[in-house]
Amino acid sequence: MKYLKEFSTESDYLTYRDRADYLKPNVSLCDGNGGVYYNFTPPPITYEYVDFGLPSGTKWATQNVGAKKPSDYGLYFQWGDTQGYTADQVGIGEGKKKFADDWSDYKWRLSGDSNSNVAFTKYTFTGATLELEDDAAHVNMGGDWHMPTDEQMQELIDNTTSAWATSDGVSGMTFTSKKDTSKSIFFPATGEAEYGLISGNKGFGYVWSSTLSTEDISSGKFLYFDSDITELRDNIKRKSGMPVRGIIETSGDANGHSYVDLGLPSGTLWATMNVGASKPSDYGQYFQWGDTIGYTAD
Repeated sequence: MKYLKEFSTESDYLTYRDRADYLKPNVSLCDGNGGVYYNFTPPPITYEYVDFGLPSGTKWATQNVGAKKPSDYGLYFQWGDTQGYTADQVGIGEGKKKFADDWSDYKWRLSGDSNSNVAFTKYTFTGATLELEDDAAHVNMGGDWHMPTDEQMQELIDNTTSAWATSDGVSGMTFTSKKDTSKSIFFPATGEAEYGLISGNKGFGYVWSSTLSTEDISSGKFLYFDSDITELRDNIKRKSGMPVRGIIETSGDANGHSYVDLGLPSGTLWATMNVGASKPSDYGQYFQWGDTIGYTAD
């Protein structure tokens, strides 16, 4: 979205610029000084993945959504919301995300102001899975990325060994493949966002799954870890803020064409059908070498 934000003085602009969300306007106009400031827009974050050779073919991103490297915390999301917040944006007051105890800032709240009486406008049954339009990984990372289900998180736990570690001075958990110890990913111990605070960072890690609790519709399932434990849990309300980690499956879509990842050493992905074909069993088109015009058998 492109829009203008007006400031009466350059000082007001500079104050706003120092806030965590200063990059939001594309142009900042300072009438008092007659200057126009074009905000720097950082390049999009590039996400890579690690293939652990999991039975499902699921590949895990090497960093959290919004993180520039594996040791960065990334963004904190409420379950089912695609708007994330940095640790600096969590707080109480103007321009801050509270992750309120009374559910007042939760996207899908219908009514109620406590855990005992809250009702929802969406995801109103236990065990529900997020739709892609409400999936923080899919919306923020693009392509075929999406949040893992609880089953995919359990698959990661079952097929890797976890060890408390430090990366760039940040404490967290490393998951290493049981089949190939050269493959691993790091999760920083981010803690969770609630009541305007980040609690448990440096000692506890939380990552949302795309699956609601099967016991309580007000809670989501998540990966939990500390220096002693790595497990799935569902005892935190979806109004709380946690990081999100994207995954991608063996097959996907590139510009409308489906492909399959065969796990080749080069990482090459193969299309599921010939050029011009509408399904794998179709012949598609015939080409002369070096020519881009194809012809059907007819």
